[in-house]
Amino acid sequence: MTSTDFEPVICNPCGNYIWRGRVFGFPVKLDVEVLTVYEEIMAKLFKTRRTYLIQRSAKSFQAVPRMGAYINDTKNPVLGSHLCSPENFKFGATPPPDYWGRDLRKTYDGEEVPF
Repeated sequence: MTSTDFEPVICNPCGNYIWRGRVFGFPVKLDVEVLTVYEEIMAKLFKTRRTYLIQRSAKSFQAVPRMGAYINDTKNPVLGSHLCSPENFKFGATPPPDYWGRDLRKTYDGEEVPF
């Protein structure tokens, strides 16, 4: 088992939405913003945060650590570990997007009760 599906949660210190899950059994928190190639290079050079390649799953996504010096532009998004900044606390942060454009809302047929 490499990782579990990530779920969106609100970080208590900073109030932002983050992704929470496990990679190789270790708990990981990821920021919701996709990193550009430049931001990933800066994260690697200055060792400010770890980067993860995310791969689509049925419910959410799974993350794989980006190791080594190879940085290339991939089809899958790259997220960075959560940088918490309580001084910029946000009230009512917007939920994170689905990076593949899926509609993950549950659909109901006429015989189910939607609550």
